[in-house]
Amino acid sequence: MLLARIALDAAGAHGTTAASTTATTVSHADALDDDVAALKGRLPHMAPDVAEALVSFDTSTVLDVLDAWTLLFGMVSFELFGHYHDVLEARADYLDRLAMKTAAALGLSG
Repeated sequence: MLLARIALDAAGAHGTTAASTTATTVSHADALDDDVAALKGRLPHMAPDVAEALVSFDTSTVLDVLDAWTLLFGMVSFELFGHYHDVLEARADYLDRLAMKTAAALGLSG
């Protein structure tokens, strides 16, 4: 929900709709439309303060936010469990780069 709120804030700051915060759209299976619709139905219980605005996100934007959450969670897990050991010495710099790249993919850079 925090990443969704960030995307909402970014859309408001740029004077755009939530659906236009992402730079590119990638096709997805129709079943994901059903999953996103079900998620939107649960939003009033999960995040009542922003539910109305979050429902305005199109399926691709919702999936982009989930992509970012997955990527950032994985990045932190890799660091915590030592998977970058003997791969990268400048791990903090890499983590910053990946966070910025993820933000840019959501249209949050700039």
